[in-house]
Amino acid sequence: MNDTFSGEEPVRALATVEAARAVKGCLTPGGVYAMNVVSRDDGRDLTFLRDEVATLAEVFAHVHVLPVDETVWAGEDNYIVLATDAQTVFDGTIPYDDDFLGVPMYDEESA
Repeated sequence: MNDTFSGEEPVRALATVEAARAVKGCLTPGGVYAMNVVSRDDGRDLTFLRDEVATLAEVFAHVHVLPVDETVWAGEDNYIVLATDAQTVFDGTIPYDDDFLGVPMYDEESA
C-alpha cells in the first residue's frame, strides 16, 4: 500500500515506473499493489491520477481505479488505484479507456 505524501504533494519518487517495478518484485504472483491518489482543485484536476494509472500500466497487466467515498476527512476526492497481473475483478471500479491515461512518470535519472 502506498499512501505517501509530503504535505499535500505525493512523493514522486514512490510513484514512478521504477518504483512500481520495485514493488512488483516484492509481490507474490497475483499480488495487488494499492495506492491512494488524491485529486486537486476540488476534484477537477485528475492529472496525477491519470499519470499514475499510466505509470502503473507500464508495469502491471491490470490497473483499476476505485473512488473513495469520504466526505468527513478528505479535502479532495480520493481514489484507490489497484495494480496487479492477476485477472481480478474489483467491485465499484471506474471504467476508463486509453484517452484517460496520462503520461507515465519515470525517475529523473532515467528520463
